[in-house]
Amino acid sequence: MFLLIIDAHSKWIDVYEAKNPTSSATIDKLRQTFSIHSLPEMIVSDNGSVFTSEEFKHLMTQNGIQHVNIAPYHPSSNGLAKTAVQTFKVGMKKLSGGTIQS
Repeated sequence: MFLLIIDAHSKWIDVYEAKNPTSSATIDKLRQTFSIHSLPEMIVSDNGSVFTSEEFKHLMTQNGIQHVNIAPYHPSSNGLAKTAVQTFKVGMKKLSGGTIQS
């Protein structure tokens, strides 16, 4: 599993392997990204448990970041992320000889 962070303006993609996708692990990766690129005004995410936890909500509030969840079962409402995920999958398949798992 991977965490993809996409800048809506530059379309820059940061990718982190998420061996243990917990709120704490996700927040650590976001903090790494924030330290490099600065704090965003807004984060758009799916409704995964890591993005709906109290810990995540606290991070957003503490840093003045607006958090928007996309509609459940409707990934096309976040077309930028959908495109980035497809681009990432194609690249991974090319690198790994056909499957993302290998």
